[in-house]
Amino acid sequence: MEEQPNEAVNRALAALRDAVEGHDELFTALGDALAGRDAEWQAAMTVQTDQAAGLQADLTAAVEAYRRLMVAGDPVLAGEELTGSSVTAIDAEAERIRAMAARVRALALEEVARAVPAGAPGRTPPDLAALSPREKIALGVQHRLQGQ
Repeated sequence: MEEQPNEAVNRALAALRDAVEGHDELFTALGDALAGRDAEWQAAMTVQTDQAAGLQADLTAAVEAYRRLMVAGDPVLAGEELTGSSVTAIDAEAERIRAMAARVRALALEEVARAVPAGAPGRTPPDLAALSPREKIALGVQHRLQGQ
């Protein structure tokens, strides 16, 4: 009875061998087609990767040119380092710097307004304490002569 299971297995293996042996050319053709398709996909992926790298380089150059134009065109940004790897990030940084400059300007104007009195200063007579008695007499005579 042990031979029956072995015979069934042997028959199944023989049938499988017969099925595979007749299709060697098909398996070879299928393998060649898959290898060709893989090569096409690899070539297409290389082209896409190269295009993406070129676009990234163009984008980086355009963002750098935009950064230089922003700094050259705005005196508030002239001495500042604009950071950011996109136009949006550069715009946000520029707005932050402009807002900070406006706050500093407002504080400076407030300080100047407090330091400088409004209007002309009051007129005070000259200080005669440093004059000698002779100079005081000469000044008094001169005022009296001009007053007549």
